Amino acid sequence: MNGVSDKFTPDKKVKSSGIGKIIATAIFVILGALLIYLIYDKFHKLLVPFFIVLGIGFILMSIWVKGLYIYRYMLPAILIILIFTVYPIFYTVYIAFTNYGTGHLMTLDDARTEVLTGKWDVDGSVLPLYAEFYAPKDKIDNFISNWKAKKNDAIENVKEIKSDFIKKNSKNSDLADDDIELVAAEKNKWYDEVEPGIIKSLDKIKKSEFLAIVFTKDKVVIDAEGKIIDKIETNDGDIEYTESVPDTAEPAAGGDAATENVQEAEPVKTLIYLAKYDNEKNSYVLTEIGLDDIKKYVGDMVRISDKVLYTEDELSASESEESAYDSDTDEFYNTNYMITFGDFSDFENGLKEKCPIELNGGSYLKGVGNEFMKKKRSFALKDGKMYKLTMINETESDYTTEVYEDKKTGKFVTTVDGSPLKHWNEYKLDGMNFVYGTFDISANTEAESFLNDKMANEGLNEKVVIEGIDNVINKDITTVNAGDLNTVKANILKANKYISEFNSKLAKFKKEYITAKKEENKSLNLEQAQIVKDKKVQIVELNKRLALVKREPAGYNRYMDIKDLNNQIVQLKNENKQTLKEIKARNLMLDNFKMPKLSKFKIKVIDVSNTDYENPIEPGFFAHVGFHNFTKIFTSKTLTAPFMRVFVWTVIWSAVSVITSFAMGLMLALVFNAGDLKGKFLYRTLFILPYAIPSFVSVLMWGGFLNDDFGVVNLALKLDIPWLLDPSGIMPKISCLLVNLWLGFPYMMIISLGALQSIDSSMYEAADVDGASKFQQFRLITLPLLLITLGPMLVGSFAFAFNNFGGIYLLTMGRPVMDAGVLPGHTDILISFTYKLAFGENETDYGLASAIAIIVFFIIGTITFLQFKFTNTFKEVDNA
Repeated sequence: MNGVSDKFTPDKKVKSSGIGKIIATAIFVILGALLIYLIYDKFHKLLVPFFIVLGIGFILMSIWVKGLYIYRYMLPAILIILIFTVYPIFYTVYIAFTNYGTGHLMTLDDARTEVLTGKWDVDGSVLPLYAEFYAPKDKIDNFISNWKAKKNDAIENVKEIKSDFIKKNSKNSDLADDDIELVAAEKNKWYDEVEPGIIKSLDKIKKSEFLAIVFTKDKVVIDAEGKIIDKIETNDGDIEYTESVPDTAEPAAGGDAATENVQEAEPVKTLIYLAKYDNEKNSYVLTEIGLDDIKKYVGDMVRISDKVLYTEDELSASESEESAYDSDTDEFYNTNYMITFGDFSDFENGLKEKCPIELNGGSYLKGVGNEFMKKKRSFALKDGKMYKLTMINETESDYTTEVYEDKKTGKFVTTVDGSPLKHWNEYKLDGMNFVYGTFDISANTEAESFLNDKMANEGLNEKVVIEGIDNVINKDITTVNAGDLNTVKANILKANKYISEFNSKLAKFKKEYITAKKEENKSLNLEQAQIVKDKKVQIVELNKRLALVKREPAGYNRYMDIKDLNNQIVQLKNENKQTLKEIKARNLMLDNFKMPKLSKFKIKVIDVSNTDYENPIEPGFFAHVGFHNFTKIFTSKTLTAPFMRVFVWTVIWSAVSVITSFAMGLMLALVFNAGDLKGKFLYRTLFILPYAIPSFVSVLMWGGFLNDDFGVVNLALKLDIPWLLDPSGIMPKISCLLVNLWLGFPYMMIISLGALQSIDSSMYEAADVDGASKFQQFRLITLPLLLITLGPMLVGSFAFAFNNFGGIYLLTMGRPVMDAGVLPGHTDILISFTYKLAFGENETDYGLASAIAIIVFFIIGTITFLQFKFTNTFKEVDNA
């Protein structure tokens, strides 16, 4: 070293090639332009292309500006951070201010296209068509022979299984198939696997091999002479038949007299069409044919749909023939198969979705059975505006109702008055409702009924009548007179005094209610206790009978009797268990009873529009809703209480998880750190095993161990503890904490062992000389020094537990439910609650889930900062 600074200077140290710069520039410019073109062509949005331009510009600057050479090497890391860290964070924040979720997953343009092209209504002005479908006879015969062969094999297998069972049990017993497990399994295999696999082969028949005969009537009757006749019901209920005539025939004379008997009404000619598949149009095209032409086209084919065409003989037979189904016959042994149009699932779905039957340029939509209805698009554009198809009369419809884009809610809407969509603010009177605590979810209808009676007795409803309220509510706030508003507010203050007086008596009302309820529960509990006692007597008798049956010779009858008695005993025990749970829940409900109170009146401002809410249009579209998702969390009656419960439990779960696992890990570390402990290496290995097994495996394993009905814990210890399904949620929460303790203490033990070995032993020697006890040494030396070392790790463990999705979801899935219709369960933490909101089975709400995720971020960030501050984790930095 010569003492001269070796500072890196790009202009002196970096050798660059002008040709290399030009080539690199050309490559990045071409790649950037191609990427911008592809993205803009698909999405027609400028935001992403704008960021691509910035990125390409930065890359080009790092190529040509010598002072930015270093960023060539940093650029990959910067891109990774931007893509995998910064972008998800900003996107989550962005989504939190939108309505993105079920019903609002599309952009405005995509949703508009979906509404215009994907919605259909039946055109009532066109009569339906009725089709009979035919398939190639040879392929249907092959299917039937294959089905029969496989069915006969299955029947022979069942017979063989039954024969073997008889030989092993009893040769003279009448067998019930479903009571023999192997027989039931063989039958289930046929219904669940073999037969569906055979039927699936029907979908291999090509569309062009199908043929359809289409009629303009749902039932076409042929008389003995081969003519079409119409089935007509007369006024007296009799059935008459008349020959079908052309639709150009003159109306019957006689005026009103002709309508006295329906038989004299002029029938409409029955039209018949041949439907053949057109490969170019990818649809079935209809051609009119005559009655005599039908046999020519379908002579070598098999009918696979509901019947439309009847002869007189077939009609009379179908009306008089009784069902041949024998309820006592096991359907499994039936060796005949009746093919229906529904067996051709792919083909049938294609008809429903692609509407391939066309007549005079109009498409027909498959409806019920073999009926096809003409369809019209539900919405259409006229002069750049969207309109909804509206019925003018019974047979006519047109696009007359204008549809508006409500960007405030992200929906397409019509208005109740037909005028353009508008939003305005109105005053609303809120109050005189029963309200509960912040953490209360369900309402107590009995208590509310009790309070309603008290309100009636005291004449409260008559006292709180607010005069002049009609001049204020349900009116645009800009049109409300200030004097009327002040008068209403003054009257509200008077009414609220009466409500306050009523609420002051709630303690007395609660005492009266609980006293009356206890008396009611007492008689009910005694009644149910007697039922439990009677069932216990029945169980004793059944056990005696079971003991006698077990002494009988082996055989099928003995086997079935034992099975039946065991089932009866189990059923009675389960009924008793359920009854005792009801008694316990009834008593517990009174112990934790909270009397609701009446809310006071207040004037609120609400957003109102002239939207027609009775005729919603789906889907909606993606829209910005401001802070709606955040305010919803704390103002929605169905969301605030569950959220607060979940939040409190999340904090308890995180704190207790860290404290218990650290305490147990430290305790074991102190034991294993003792120098005179023999076999401590073996013990350490054994206690590390829970940490070595993947956590998701351990959690699922514990889920089986703690199962209420067949779990190892309850069976081995002969307990009846609802570890995971206690309706109150107490035992499931304890189970979650115990399982998390099992998973967490080995890690705490390992790091505590390392920290203990780093403490200077001379400090303990000095403490011994000073006369300090072991507990004093632990409290004043060991624990403070450990916390300095392990403090940041404990803070990190708290943050991990706060978001420990797997530890909760794999064990309980958040169950048990808090109440009917409430999304989170008793054991849900904020992260699992967020997951259910974002990826629910029935509904998704990504916007609300993102809002909760942001709240979780600030909660963890605040708690983490405070913990770092109070544990002096920043001490080293402060002293630097």
